[in-house]
Amino acid sequence: MAFDPQTPQGVVAALSDLDYGIAGSERLAYTTAFLNATASGNTQLVAASAGRRIRVIWIVVTNKDASVVAFKLQSATTDITSTHDLAADGGGYAMNAHPAFYCQTAVGEALNANLGGVSSVGVDIGYVLV
Repeated sequence: MAFDPQTPQGVVAALSDLDYGIAGSERLAYTTAFLNATASGNTQLVAASAGRRIRVIWIVVTNKDASVVAFKLQSATTDITSTHDLAADGGGYAMNAHPAFYCQTAVGEALNANLGGVSSVGVDIGYVLV
């Protein structure tokens, strides 16, 4: 069915054809992960998978602490997003790059959340392994 934004059926048909940046006809269901990061530096969000990348489709980040904290995602120890300063008491951001992707790790590397200081930051993501 072709995409027709005027009908719910057209939107559903378009969503069912998403490929998350994968060549060919392979379809992937995304997985979700949650982390409550509290330590400064790296905290593993998704474990490495041999021979595969972790491709982040969407992310929601919330700072639950009373002070501003810097946040970024890393592939092992290499930055894969810019640093976001999260405002105190509920500051954060959300990114939905669907149907493409927000960022991805190098092959075989873990996805880490990195805090610039001690805080309490909730991170929710949707991702696929490619």
